[in-house]
Amino acid sequence: MKEDEIGYEMELSEESFVSTKNYGNLREAWYYKYRHLFTTSYILRTLAAFMLMHIGVTAIVNAISPMTSVPGQECPLSWEFYPFIGFLVVYMFLGVPVLLYWFWRIEDVYGIRKELISVAIIAMVGFLLYLIFLFLPSLRTLEKSFAAYVWGVIVLILTHTLFVVYPIYELRKSRLVRANSNNTHVFDQILTDPTLFEDFKAYTIKDFSVENPLFYERCRKLRDTQSRLRIPGKESINAKTRNELLSMYETFINPKSEFQVNLSSATILELTRQFESGELSLNMFSRAEREIHLLMYQNTFPRYIRYTNMKI
Repeated sequence: MKEDEIGYEMELSEESFVSTKNYGNLREAWYYKYRHLFTTSYILRTLAAFMLMHIGVTAIVNAISPMTSVPGQECPLSWEFYPFIGFLVVYMFLGVPVLLYWFWRIEDVYGIRKELISVAIIAMVGFLLYLIFLFLPSLRTLEKSFAAYVWGVIVLILTHTLFVVYPIYELRKSRLVRANSNNTHVFDQILTDPTLFEDFKAYTIKDFSVENPLFYERCRKLRDTQSRLRIPGKESINAKTRNELLSMYETFINPKSEFQVNLSSATILELTRQFESGELSLNMFSRAEREIHLLMYQNTFPRYIRYTNMKI
């Protein structure tokens, strides 16, 4: 058997991005293309930049404003408040439409797009009514009975309803298929049948958990190759097998990897120790594979059954 026959590509194989009839191609999936924008470090940097910008504008306004305190009990609508209102106008009527256009291409099974679009529209309408009540002289007389800021409260109540109350209602109403011993054989059939597995893998794109079947697939290919080529009593690792093990670590285990899987801390520490010390073995991912198998079975599989209306 030639050495090339047990070699793998350093990157994810094209088979991991197979197009299916119902889901499209992973390389073209919205979340896959923009997932780097949802990392913790990127979000924190973006929030920090906006906070520094607002702090800077506020400091400048305070430095040049002659107002040292708010006279009386009413807050005057003076020029000091215009930068704040200007930012809100830009965010609501420029930023939100851009985000709506951007989010429109999201395909997910959680209803995230529906919730984001609904909240965005509610916020835009609420802010528009706030501006009307704030600046329209004929409505200023309603300040004591219906202040402009009440529209903000209404937006918050509706947002809370959409993001918290409604999901709880849906969760109570739905009857998710529970992973148990009665349907274990169905899950195993999905993993072993090429067509069903490709459909399941494509579903996980919308489930935002595609890294799990991709990792399981790599482990299975490595395991199958080992069983064909292993010589009893000999556990040698050639250069290409070593490259595959390193590739799997960098792709799925490394904290900075693009497709990091959700493993226990003990498993991650053990794998990291093995790679740092160079103690590579053909079965080093066995524990991680079992954890991902259980994770898909207990979490992704019930949602997949519900989404596809598969009978079990």
